[in-house]
Amino acid sequence: DPKKSYLTKGEYVPSIDSSKTILGETQWLWLEEELKREAEVCVIVSSFQMISIASGWELWGLFPKERDRIFKLLKESKCKVSLVASGDRHVGGIYKTESIIEVTSSSLTHTMQYVTEPDNLRIGSLVEVNNFGGIVFDWDSHMVIVNLMETDGKTAGNVIKSINASFG
Repeated sequence: DPKKSYLTKGEYVPSIDSSKTILGETQWLWLEEELKREAEVCVIVSSFQMISIASGWELWGLFPKERDRIFKLLKESKCKVSLVASGDRHVGGIYKTESIIEVTSSSLTHTMQYVTEPDNLRIGSLVEVNNFGGIVFDWDSHMVIVNLMETDGKTAGNVIKSINASFG
């Protein structure tokens, strides 16, 4: 409701209504076909978080059937490593399930301070400084490196968080 003032963090609620979707059936069919291909690394880009369900703002977790479907699809895919790049949180974090790694980065110019956001799928604490994500592919070592780096909006700074995944 655009006329309502939201004083608390994340007032969205999950829906199991199958008419509410993130991807339409045509998009699902395309994605399923793409993930049948052999791949060392598959990268999915999402405008909002896929793994975490902690925020209560826009995220795949608000559509549990869709989230379960994409997790199942990635688990059954021919990807040796599945990565998700997401944003739209004004904080950063690296998240991991048994078969998926997600880097959530934002924003380049301003972040939000959270008192707490417990999440057992996040590796470490939230990144509450301006940041961006990066993925480094080391094909010779069969390794992918996922980084969150600090920035002042103009230049890249130090790596804040990092996780490695082997695909060989």
